Amino acid sequence: MDAAALGLKRIREQKFVMEDLADPVTAELVTATQHKVSLKKVMEWMAHAGGVSPKEIAMKARVREG
Repeated sequence: MDAAALGLKRIREQKFVMEDLADPVTAELVTATQHKVSLKKVMEWMAHAGGVSPKEIAMKARVREG
């Protein structure tokens, strides 16, 4: 989820138009692992403060800072 959130941040920085938030996006990591998740789900995940674990809290903090 954090990779998709970082991707969304880059999309916003480039001012791309997001017409349909329900369409899935593909985030490919250096390890070639792929995760498909809708932009809507990513935005909902980022909107919730904190997280269910210290790892998730750290991931969100990294995304918000990065």
